[in-house]
Amino acid sequence: MNLGVAFILCDWCIKVYNWVFDFVGRIDGSAKFYKDNRWGFFPGISAAWRISEEPFFKEKFTNVDNLKLRLSVGQTGDEANVNFNYLTGYIFGNSWIFDTGEAISKGLKSKGLANKDARWAETTTYNIGIDYSIFNRKFYTEFDVFYRLKSKMLATRVQSLPSTFGASLPEENINKQDTRGFELILGHANKIGNLIYDIKANVSWARSKWVHFDEVDRTDPLQKRRYDLTGQWTNVAWGYEADGLFSSQEEIENWSDITNGAHNNVIRPGDLRYVDQNEDGVIDWKDEIQIGRDANPEIFFGLNGDFTYKNWSLNVLFQGATNYSVFNSDQFVMPFGDNMTPYAFWEKRWTEDNPNPNAELPRSRFSKGHPNTYQSTFWVQQNAYYIRLKNIQLNYTFPKSWTQKAGINNLRLFLSGNNLLTFTNVKYKDPESDTRSGWYYPQVKTLTAGVSMNF
Repeated sequence: MNLGVAFILCDWCIKVYNWVFDFVGRIDGSAKFYKDNRWGFFPGISAAWRISEEPFFKEKFTNVDNLKLRLSVGQTGDEANVNFNYLTGYIFGNSWIFDTGEAISKGLKSKGLANKDARWAETTTYNIGIDYSIFNRKFYTEFDVFYRLKSKMLATRVQSLPSTFGASLPEENINKQDTRGFELILGHANKIGNLIYDIKANVSWARSKWVHFDEVDRTDPLQKRRYDLTGQWTNVAWGYEADGLFSSQEEIENWSDITNGAHNNVIRPGDLRYVDQNEDGVIDWKDEIQIGRDANPEIFFGLNGDFTYKNWSLNVLFQGATNYSVFNSDQFVMPFGDNMTPYAFWEKRWTEDNPNPNAELPRSRFSKGHPNTYQSTFWVQQNAYYIRLKNIQLNYTFPKSWTQKAGINNLRLFLSGNNLLTFTNVKYKDPESDTRSGWYYPQVKTLTAGVSMNF
């Protein structure tokens, strides 16, 4: 049985002059937690002040249509992936052959330690915003700044406890993460004769950080720099700093060891070379640096326009993102494979006939386990961006004086397109790819024409 109950305990809205207050209380319950911690209460409160309706404001600022200040704080719960970890017991494990028979018997093993203290993780969000418009929405804006704190996040102590502990660990409320960001909308609406239009631009930014992450208590400052997550941004990518391609065997022999003690025995001219940051003669984890962000954009933006002229209407939507990294891999120089692009392979790789140290791709190889595959600045494209015409639709609605004679209440012709144009600095793959390596099926371009009618 999986009990999941959610209902509004209270939702009160109170208006006092030009202030509006809203109180919300929510109770969630889940049988995945022990009975003493099964239920969680998550409240929220918001307040809005219509400053533009105050007498002292209306008398002095007659061109202001709306000025509203908004404040809110609210809490929600998350049961995550915890699954009845307050219960002990056994589950099927490895298979065994007993005595001299050939029959295979299924074994049992312990589920691990129980935790009756696990409870709902909590997310508390603080928000302050302002709405503003003037001259009958000739110009309008919405601006919000928020801070979100996720506390009591469920996780297991697989980092802070040694592997010799001897039992499977249950989920505990031990991690904490926060996020900050903003959202901005700027718009312009107007009517000029028979032309009515509304143009709106938006941009948002958000970034998260680990306030606390369960991990090993490291004392080595180099290990703490590289591996500690507490206090670090959640979207940081680490790797090596690439320094072009090797041009000769002599250069390889005089370079720091990239091959974990093998003295660069598999390195050849045309392979990647990496910077020995600490100059100790060995290139390893100590030489890794922050080479970018992850594949999830921090900044999203868009532009939407609605235009109406008599019986014609047009809607245009541009969408884009930036502040993220694109992760390629050396699959682009492997001579075989379903993911190969002939142009990237034949035209942009290093070859003995074209030993260009600044070639866009290193030499071709038949093996996959090679230092060229290390995550580095060579394969990670920083500061990626794209702007895409996500949707455009043109409509023509026939006058009712024409269509009603044929018994048709509404008749509309439309022509629409999706993903028709893209402007980006991303190479090799679709800019909306969410994969670190390999290919991602690109967004499909579509062009549709049709008729819509109601009788």
